[in-house]
Amino acid sequence: MPAAELATGVTELEDVERLEHLSLTRVLASLHGSREDALARENAAAEAARYRVAQAQQRLDAVRAELATLEGRLAQLAGAPQAYAGPGR
Repeated sequence: MPAAELATGVTELEDVERLEHLSLTRVLASLHGSREDALARENAAAEAARYRVAQAQQRLDAVRAELATLEGRLAQLAGAPQAYAGPGR
């Protein structure tokens, strides 16, 4: 076995040993959970954020459409005060 592979194997065994015994590494790993758990949480949070953005975009589009409709109606009624003011006003 080449020296590099042997050194890597020893390092991996040392990592396992550190995680198996009470150590700062083990405590930190316990507190933070595994990388896969953290990645799953982050992916779920990102997906939830994408969903909220899509919902907000739909609401924004609906509000913009309503605004355009109301602005059109306002333009149609712009002459109403003069038309219904009557004579002498």
